[in-house]
Amino acid sequence: FIYDRFFLIPASFEYYSDEFQNINLRVRPGAGVGYELFDTTHFTWSLNSTAIYELQESISSVQSQASRFESFAIGLKSNLKYELTSDITFTVNYALTLAIPDTNHVDQQTIAKIDIDITKYLSLNTTLNWQRVGDPVPLEDGTVPKQNDLILTLGASIDF
Repeated sequence: FIYDRFFLIPASFEYYSDEFQNINLRVRPGAGVGYELFDTTHFTWSLNSTAIYELQESISSVQSQASRFESFAIGLKSNLKYELTSDITFTVNYALTLAIPDTNHVDQQTIAKIDIDITKYLSLNTTLNWQRVGDPVPLEDGTVPKQNDLILTLGASIDF
């Protein structure tokens, strides 16, 4: 934090790979700023923006399309956390990455998570993760990966 609720993000880095989306690797180093809208005992919400260099390489591509994409991008994120009770926490994170000047290349992700504390050491959680690739690269055989990906995860965690 540099002033009241205003904060700097001196460095950020994302590495991603997804063979179903035809993404061999995607790296996004960047830096940015943010603002904490709310910070109470049970509710926090912050927004941030980052300037990003994006490099993405596809696993395969049709001959007419490049398998490598490089661009400057703007990242926008919203992070919300709400403690419904002392044992149940709801978290939602939304991220939008907009490549500049190729504005067709827009990636989005929303992660919604519920954590339920069963005991002091045991928690159950469920996560719903929606990802959207704005401009999927066709595979070598010409098939285009679906833009949307939805993942539901159920789990348990032990704190010690």
